[in-house]
Amino acid sequence: MIDELSNMLDDNEIYAMKKIFFEQAYERITELKNLLLQLKDGIDNETILHTMMRHFHTLGGDSAVINLTYVSTLARKAEELLTKVINKQISVNLATIELLDYCIDTVDSLLHTSEKNTSDLANWAKIYKKNESCT
Repeated sequence: MIDELSNMLDDNEIYAMKKIFFEQAYERITELKNLLLQLKDGIDNETILHTMMRHFHTLGGDSAVINLTYVSTLARKAEELLTKVINKQISVNLATIELLDYCIDTVDSLLHTSEKNTSDLANWAKIYKKNESCT
């Protein structure tokens, strides 16, 4: 998608788009961490779960637009996990909370790596393979 956009936008516009993406992505990560703390405190609230799922959904879609495939894939997998929790196929327990925490941290790491050098796919692959348990 970013390849298609690069034909329509100049370098400054692409840079501005990526800058906005990363700012919003880090805000979502912060919010996900705060929501996870509420789950850890025993608040098993449908609103919290749906909000977390929405944040992961947005992270997945937005990162796909700028070709951050690994971020998009992990965000989608976390969204699938939350869907199972919401549908009562999986309960909110320590293992689920730890897996969500790991997914949030992994997405955060991938974002930081990609922001430093979006062309460094080798580093993305290393982090992704190391943290495949989110999937």
